[in-house]
Amino acid sequence: MKEGAVTIFIVFLGLLIGYYYYASIRGRLILNKLSEYLIYRDFREFDDLAYSRQAEKYIKPFNLDFIKMNRDILGEDKKAADSWLEYFQKVNMNEWQKETVYLRMYYYFLTTGTFDKAEECYHQLCSVKHITDRKNLMRTYDTYVKKGFRYLKETEEELLSAPGQNKTALEALLADMYVNAGDEKNAEKYRKTVQEKMKIERKE
Repeated sequence: MKEGAVTIFIVFLGLLIGYYYYASIRGRLILNKLSEYLIYRDFREFDDLAYSRQAEKYIKPFNLDFIKMNRDILGEDKKAADSWLEYFQKVNMNEWQKETVYLRMYYYFLTTGTFDKAEECYHQLCSVKHITDRKNLMRTYDTYVKKGFRYLKETEEELLSAPGQNKTALEALLADMYVNAGDEKNAEKYRKTVQEKMKIERKE
């Protein structure tokens, strides 16, 4: 390669590296703006930016799809949110992406009472080798999808040393476990505890 050609190649390479660095920064800025729109539930501004050429150019497809999915979940567009499960099942994802998507959708379907779809997500998550919180996944699956109480004693023991918000979440879980066990007395005890804590939080 002649000296002039080498110089042109180096300049071109530098421009290429600079472009990808710029694209990465620009992509993060757009994602931050989209996240801000979601926090304030400004869905009109979100849609204008998320479906723009700018977003498609600078944000990686998976990241853009994932934040669009969260928009439909937060926007309570059930039909659109439900369709993302079918969409992602056709996408070739790595282990981290699978966990990120299916865990988000799993808890979404639990909150909407769509247990058949929650079960689909659960089975997808079971195929992930190193899932972050397998214990909690299995516990919520048993309690809400299977209507069981297999983890009742274990959860009560965990409650004894659990901090703040974790304690409230475990108490709510125990209330539902006791309902499944047919023990309304203990279910009501935990329900009242959670309700009292929520009242205090609202006042603060």
